[in-house]
Amino acid sequence: MMKRAFVLLAACVALATAAGPAMAGQYQDGQAAYRAGDYATALRDWWPLALRGDAKAQTNLGILYSMGEGVPQNDNRADKWWRLAFKHWRPLALRGDAEAQYRLGDFYELAMGVPQSNIKAARWWSLAAKHGNAVAQTRLGALYDNGMGVPKDYAKAAKWWRLAARQGYAQAQTNLGTLYVLGRGVPRDYVKAYMWFDLAAAGNPRSFLSDVAKKRDSLAALMTPAQIAEAQHRAEQFRPQPIKKDQQR
Repeated sequence: MMKRAFVLLAACVALATAAGPAMAGQYQDGQAAYRAGDYATALRDWWPLALRGDAKAQTNLGILYSMGEGVPQNDNRADKWWRLAFKHWRPLALRGDAEAQYRLGDFYELAMGVPQSNIKAARWWSLAAKHGNAVAQTRLGALYDNGMGVPKDYAKAAKWWRLAARQGYAQAQTNLGTLYVLGRGVPRDYVKAYMWFDLAAAGNPRSFLSDVAKKRDSLAALMTPAQIAEAQHRAEQFRPQPIKKDQQR
């Protein structure tokens, strides 16, 4: 249960809804309330949108019921809203919408109103990842790292995490740094590992990634002052870069 909310509300890409500025503003108000722990307000903002067929609002109502946040915990109602959301996301995904493709991957990976399938999750995340969706790239990299739904392949995990990391996505930066520490799928390189850890820590000082600073500082004990200085310089020079489609294949 906790994993479902963590993935979809802590890690999702927040985009405006297609129903117009007023609805988009109402959805975003609900997001702000949710992040502040005001679940009753989030429910009030999302409920009318969900009734009008807004897939994001329906997805998030499922999360509220799954977690028992602002409403009594009820898995049946959670699945009801997720099944409705899935029906709205799927046509968008089939038309090539990257966010919808990413969302369907989550639905399959987390068994949200559909049977669990890492294979189907990998297929949808792969499509979204090739469109440059950093969240999907990160999730797809995790499947390759763990050999879930796809063959275990550290090099492919590094490929997808690198693309997301270059866009500034902190979870991918952390994961990629770990590969450089271990020398999995990439040559062992403490300078690059420190750089990615440093960027992730700087971008998320209060988030679930806050412990990445500890990883960075522990790694520093294995490095020379010159290596640390080089890694810090690279981090300072880093600028997130949107990835072109032809670089992702």
